[in-house]
Amino acid sequence: MMAECKQVWAKAHQFYAGGSIMSKAISLILVVLVVVSVGCQGVVQTETPTVASSELSPPGEDVDSYLASQLLHASFGGVVFCAHQTLAVESKEGATTSYLWALCREFYCDQQRLAGGSGVSLPVALEAKRQDGGRWSFAHAIPRDGLDYGADVSALFPRYIQRLITPQTVEATAEFNRRVAALQDTVTNAAQDHFSSCQ
Repeated sequence: MMAECKQVWAKAHQFYAGGSIMSKAISLILVVLVVVSVGCQGVVQTETPTVASSELSPPGEDVDSYLASQLLHASFGGVVFCAHQTLAVESKEGATTSYLWALCREFYCDQQRLAGGSGVSLPVALEAKRQDGGRWSFAHAIPRDGLDYGADVSALFPRYIQRLITPQTVEATAEFNRRVAALQDTVTNAAQDHFSSCQ
C-alpha cells in the first residue's frame, strides 16, 4: 500500500508541474479522488501482517509438540495432545512470530476406554527461531485468566488478530466455534490413534 501511495503522489506531482491553472486544478482534484479511493489516507494505521516465508516457519508438528510440553500438565498421568490454527505469521530480524489459537487436552486409558482429562483452549503468541543444525527454538506468551485476560490480549496480539480472539459479531462467533470444534476433533483423533488398544 505504501508503494502504491508513493506512486500516486508522484503522478500528482507530474500532473501538477505543468499546464494552465484550470488544468492544474482539475488534475489535483482527480488525484485526490484516486488517493482517497486507494486508501492512502490510512497508511499509518494499516494492520496488514508481514507474512513470513516458509523457510522461517516451523513445521506444525514441532509447534504442537512444544505446545503440549508447555501449555498443559497431565493431571491424570495421561498424554497431552495439542492442535493449533495459525491466525497470522510475521517475521522480523530472523525470528518468526506466529499468532495461534491452540487447543490442548489430556487423554488416558481408563479400564480399556479412552478418557479425557484436563484441557485448555487459548490464543498463543509463539516466537520461533531456527538454530544451527536446523532445529527450532521456541518461546511463547499467553494471556492470563480472569480480569487480566482482555488487557493481555491487547498487549500480546495486534488489533487485526484481536477480533479473531474475541469475536464481536454472530458470524465471527460462529467461525470461532467452528475453529475450536475442528481443533477438538484433531486432538481426539490423534488420541484415538495413540491409544488404539484402549478401545
